[in-house]
Amino acid sequence: MKQKTDTKMNIQDHSHIIYLIGKPGTGKYTIAQELAKSGFIVCDNQLINNPIFTLLNYDGLSKIPDFGWEAIGQIRKAVFAFMSVEHVHNYVLTNCLYENDGDRQCYSQVKSMALKRGSLFYPVKLLISDVENVRRIAEPSRRARWKSIDPQDVYQNDPLITVEDPHLLELDVSQLSPARAAEIILEHIKALPTSGTMKNAQSPNLNIQIIKATLDQQVIIAQLYELYTYEMTDLADFDIHDDGYFGYADLPLYWSDPNKTPYLVWVNQKLAGFVLIQKGSPIEADPDVWDIAEFFIMRKFRQKDIGQFVAHHIWTMHPGRWQIRVWDNNVTANLFWKNIIEKFSQKPAQGTKRAYQGHDGLLVYTFDSQGV
Repeated sequence: MKQKTDTKMNIQDHSHIIYLIGKPGTGKYTIAQELAKSGFIVCDNQLINNPIFTLLNYDGLSKIPDFGWEAIGQIRKAVFAFMSVEHVHNYVLTNCLYENDGDRQCYSQVKSMALKRGSLFYPVKLLISDVENVRRIAEPSRRARWKSIDPQDVYQNDPLITVEDPHLLELDVSQLSPARAAEIILEHIKALPTSGTMKNAQSPNLNIQIIKATLDQQVIIAQLYELYTYEMTDLADFDIHDDGYFGYADLPLYWSDPNKTPYLVWVNQKLAGFVLIQKGSPIEADPDVWDIAEFFIMRKFRQKDIGQFVAHHIWTMHPGRWQIRVWDNNVTANLFWKNIIEKFSQKPAQGTKRAYQGHDGLLVYTFDSQGV
């Protein structure tokens, strides 16, 4: 007899935010109610909308005036501000988000709120067939909660919002019960590596997050890169441009090239640095080798094993052959990389000298990651 999977979340280890995204009538609320049985508090879009919908005596069909949505936006802002400082509970949020600026801003607000409270963030896009969607949206129980009962919402021309997140789950719920959908979501979460908030064994009071940077956060990495490059001017001949910036022409590629990935590092909800990795190396023909292009932890967060923790985590999340490139005149960096590579691989690390960009002082360390 097949045993039922234990999907109850361990709320003692981390706090969690699940964000259910789908069209009206997809079943977001009923799935959220099932997730509530595993320790989540439901904050569905109607909880935020209904004070205004009630005052408008919304019939589920009429158009909500712009001033109504503006008021709802203020309520949402207050709710998210509260959740940002409430660090104890797990929450499941729901929303219907399309590919437009307003809805993308709403998505960013939820993700930023999760980050501020140090939660692991799990976006879930719920998909459904038109036939089943029409059946569900007309259910009388929806009217009782001031929900849309308009079948035309099923045939909305705008696509659902595009979500880029390593924790994203896309789930077709056309043939799934709410209980089974919730079970799949929890199984998905439990199968993921803990790639958000983690505790540093050497510094148990440090709450470290290594999160894939969104396109909106490109400007943050660009600013951090200025600090990073400035620190490197003691070791390399970097000139600042006439506009007062060093700049990084290749930075936009980390959001357009699938072989490049940008990460931001946060410590106790404070921005602490960034990491840029790429598959394929500028000094080798091997297209499968992993390479750290840039790695920066701000001085405030150094000497606390945070850099080691971040590097080890990234290497674990991306199994395969890795290389680290560092100039031989950067004594501090050489000691750092040699030390943490040896701890990670449990083998002696020896850099190989290579010529690069007209200089012959590049040291290259290579090792393998077995993954999780």
